[in-house]
Amino acid sequence: MKAEHRLQSRVRMFMDAGFPKPGEWTSIDKGVRLSGTPQQRMAQAAAMKARGIKNGVHDVLVMYLGRLIWIELKVGRNSTSDSQNDWTAAVRANGFIAEEARSVVEVHDILVRHGIPIAPSMRLAAMHHDAALSVPEAPRKARASKSSAAKPSSKALAFARAAHGMGP
Repeated sequence: MKAEHRLQSRVRMFMDAGFPKPGEWTSIDKGVRLSGTPQQRMAQAAAMKARGIKNGVHDVLVMYLGRLIWIELKVGRNSTSDSQNDWTAAVRANGFIAEEARSVVEVHDILVRHGIPIAPSMRLAAMHHDAALSVPEAPRKARASKSSAAKPSSKALAFARAAHGMGP
């Protein structure tokens, strides 16, 4: 799984566990991998464009009591594309919020900064998700059991706490 998809999955787990009602959120998957011959890929891309699927739309959309927040997730040294920068400008020009996050803790902090009442314990949950992201993904097996999910080591948790100023 791509690193950005792993981050998106961890953001989903975090949001599902602690996002307050009546708010709602969704992840937007635009990273469809086109397949087939070059002509088939061109036809698929043309069909997506015809349906109004636009480049640059951010990864996460959050709604809470009159607030609309778009969050673009990035991993490592990846930077936003021109189309993502254009989307950010359009969101802000329309009076809404557009932010970039590189970790689950940053998603947490964006929500809190914009007045969404996230439980204080959820910051620790976000840190655990970030620590899990620091563990390399295990090779996929044909059938994985629930106990085979990657769990952060105590060293990874200590690193995440130190990185976010939480002490040992």
